[in-house]
Amino acid sequence: MSILIKGMEMPTKCEACVLARLSDTGESLLCGYTFDTVPWGDIKPPDNCPLVPVPPHGRLIDADVLAAECDSPHWCVWLSDIDAAPTVVPAEEAAK
Repeated sequence: MSILIKGMEMPTKCEACVLARLSDTGESLLCGYTFDTVPWGDIKPPDNCPLVPVPPHGRLIDADVLAAECDSPHWCVWLSDIDAAPTVVPAEEAAK
């Protein structure tokens, strides 16, 4: 399962990440999620960083719920069905 922290910006360096902790030696960082050691001052997060940015978007719905309620084998989806679908992640201001 994933989590979304509303209002949190994607850190550009591990030093700015809330998951990073100073290692025992104080010369590197320890990722609190992967437990990998990351050199202090790295320009960008490592490839295995668990954080991913969520791009600006509209309202995200649970398409599986909508599909389960669709009584047509041809996927006839009406706008009212889409409007009534449960919102999983609300739209962001930048995407409206």
